[in-house]
Amino acid sequence: MRISTWLGAGIALLLGNTASSQQLKLGKNPYTVQKSAVLELNSDNQGLLLVRLSDTIAINTLTPPDGMVIFFTPTKQLMVRSNGSWQPLTGGTIINNLNGLTASAQTFATGTTGTDFNISSSGTIHTFNLPDASASARGLLTTGAQIIAGAKTFSSPLTLIGVQTGTNTTADSLLTITSGLVRKLPMSTFVTTGSFWALGGNSVTTIKNFGTIDNNHLPFITNNTERMRISNTGNVGIGTTSFDPTNPEKLLVQAGITTSYNLIEGHGKINSYLQFNIQNDSSGSSSSSDLVATANNGDESVNYVDMGINSSGYGTPNIVGGANNAYLYSTGNNFIIGNGSASRALVLFTGGLTTSNERMRIDGSGHVGIGTTSPTADLHLAAGTTSANTAPLKFTSGNNLSTAEDGAVEYDGTNYFVSVGTVRYTLAKTLTATSNLNFPITGPGSSSTLTITVTGAADGDVVSVGVPNAAASAGGICFTAYVSAANTVTVKLNNYNLLASVDPNPAVFRVTVIKY
Repeated sequence: MRISTWLGAGIALLLGNTASSQQLKLGKNPYTVQKSAVLELNSDNQGLLLVRLSDTIAINTLTPPDGMVIFFTPTKQLMVRSNGSWQPLTGGTIINNLNGLTASAQTFATGTTGTDFNISSSGTIHTFNLPDASASARGLLTTGAQIIAGAKTFSSPLTLIGVQTGTNTTADSLLTITSGLVRKLPMSTFVTTGSFWALGGNSVTTIKNFGTIDNNHLPFITNNTERMRISNTGNVGIGTTSFDPTNPEKLLVQAGITTSYNLIEGHGKINSYLQFNIQNDSSGSSSSSDLVATANNGDESVNYVDMGINSSGYGTPNIVGGANNAYLYSTGNNFIIGNGSASRALVLFTGGLTTSNERMRIDGSGHVGIGTTSPTADLHLAAGTTSANTAPLKFTSGNNLSTAEDGAVEYDGTNYFVSVGTVRYTLAKTLTATSNLNFPITGPGSSSTLTITVTGAADGDVVSVGVPNAAASAGGICFTAYVSAANTVTVKLNNYNLLASVDPNPAVFRVTVIKY
């Protein structure tokens, strides 16, 4: 049997060498032994099977010496006894002590004990403690709620997911960043100091600014569309962003295509006048304050209507010139002024706001009254007075028309003329006076004279005499009159009765002097 062969060879080899040193070789070529080996195994298809232990408790009670070798089945590795402990039989330096533990079999575990990363070793277990990060502990960031202390610097963009919606300005805070440092400030900090404008309004103790601090416009939007803009030069545009490049408007309202006829409207309630006032503060010689309406095809020269007043220093020589002169004029076609209410008048006044200062009116029927508030004719003039310059109508002398025009009235400085058709008629100028004349008894075929004073009468003027019935009752008499001297008209009684004298009754005679 093979066991006998191996055993015999071994005993022979052992006995044969008792004289020098004791060596043992098992297996193939038993007679060839390495001199440096105490035990040599040689085989082409077999190996050395060492003692297999599942624990080292029992063998350790026998105090095994250093150098003993076993096969430790739990870790499936060869273990060598070294420095009084079992060490894995591996290449390199053997670790005999790990954090104070010398057991041949040691394990690792994880834990969360402590306020910083630490390793605790006890028995055969090394515990790696990594606590959850908190305000007092360095540690692991988890998916749970944590409070972390200390400054943190992020070199990449920071993204926050799951941030909750705030509740109100008193309970929430605002994150601020200064030189990369993130800080938390209560919302009330900004509200009370006026650092921003809240949607619900702000409480401020002094004037606060709202707008831009650089050379940019300030637009206002609704429904994501710009509605109003304050330009960087202070011009305000509503419905537009473009101002006149030459004369930019301080306030420009552009309604564009619209269905509303209201562009600007103002309301108020006060027991006094409520005004829309335009005032030019300049007193220059060309300064005025104007309210202008311009047609679609108008400009600064044509097709506009202007209501304004000149400055105190206005000196431009034109029809509306003069310091503090007010005016209303048009550069369009017909300039129409009137009253669109039925049966109502258009009234002009001067000298104050009392009703007695009305000078002219055109009533609802088209009658024009000058000096009267109730005209009853197409042109109704008020009565004159004894005072100078109060005549109802006055003509200025001038040249007559070269050709008479039907209905024309003219005055050449001497006579008045009226034309009917193509014929110009001279209007008679008359002087008249009356006097009670008592002629004496006038004999047959003779005459008597009395005089009446007529201021303005001159020799050669045409004179007519009005004979009262009482004086003309006597038969055969005739009265005539003529200018006998300046301002004197002589009335002559002619008795054509050749048989009897006449004695007319005293009566009031009227003489009329016609002057040309």
